[in-house]
Amino acid sequence: VKDTGVGIAPNVLEHIFEPFFTTKPQGQGTGLGLSTAMGIVRSHGGYIDVDSQQGMGSEFRVYLPASSGSEETGSKEDGHPERGEGETILLVEDEVSILDASKMILEAGGYEVLTAKDGTEALAAYAGHKDRIRLMVADMSMPLMSGEATIRAVRYLNPDLPVIVSSGLPFDRDGLGSTVKAILQKPYTGKQLLAMVRTVLAEPKITT
Repeated sequence: VKDTGVGIAPNVLEHIFEPFFTTKPQGQGTGLGLSTAMGIVRSHGGYIDVDSQQGMGSEFRVYLPASSGSEETGSKEDGHPERGEGETILLVEDEVSILDASKMILEAGGYEVLTAKDGTEALAAYAGHKDRIRLMVADMSMPLMSGEATIRAVRYLNPDLPVIVSSGLPFDRDGLGSTVKAILQKPYTGKQLLAMVRTVLAEPKITT
């Protein structure tokens, strides 16, 4: 993808793939566009290269691994997370930019994603799709209904639904219960998200 615009300054170029980095005024940019693109490309085993000269424009090149059609992509052996098989994930996050970026990454990784911006939306989504949802990824700090309260309420509907907790702040894990299988520390990369989701979904279910 190439343009003939103003180009990117060297001191900006080295940061463009960092999550939440933006040169736009406050409220006009999330800084997640290029980091999300990089996360999606990396989840497929590729990378993005960029050349830019001020006054002459920029060129982005996306590299993806070739496939013969006989090898599985995203295997554990090549260091990339295995792709999903269409499992439905309930993603609960009040920050819209993170919600949208994570949804894009998960969908690119082979999952179906239902989203909720708070605990009440999460309960409604789960009640309406409880037969499909295999995993919930929930933020701990949300308005109206905290992540902890959301997890407890969903556990009441399904005591066995596995949960991944995401948080940028320390919190007390005691009391969250055994259904919380992993903690995803913010800020996280697309590769980290996909790897953790695959690991939790691959855990054997314990029947009683």
